Amino acid sequence: TTVGYGDFVPDTLLGRAFILFSIVAGVLLFGAIAREVHELSQRVDGSGSFRKRTGASHVVLCGMRFDLATVRSFAREFYSSRHNTGVRLVVLTPQPEWNRSDWLAFVGREHQLHSTEMLVSFFRGSINNDADHDRVLGE
Repeated sequence: TTVGYGDFVPDTLLGRAFILFSIVAGVLLFGAIAREVHELSQRVDGSGSFRKRTGASHVVLCGMRFDLATVRSFAREFYSSRHNTGVRLVVLTPQPEWNRSDWLAFVGREHQLHSTEMLVSFFRGSINNDADHDRVLGE
């Protein structure tokens, strides 16, 4: 980091302290952002935890193998009932039979096709695994 070509330099002690602080803060901020980008790039689709909103409901759809057609069919049937409006559908499966782009297209397309919002999330795991079970409970 530089202040410029040297034609403008801080003359006062306060000015020099401000520049030193700015340089150190910039290096620390850059390091924090780089670490965050690295961590995000290492995440596997379906990792993380479900965060339940206060007063909200959700249903966990779990199984060993789901293809996108099965999830789509279940979601359409589930959200056809007015009682399920606003209820989040959480899909938990160890081996999803879709890729990331297909999943994102499904979630985006379904949201546009229905007047009621389809709230669908995907997590990789098994309901038989206590850690995965806790990740999707959202409590």
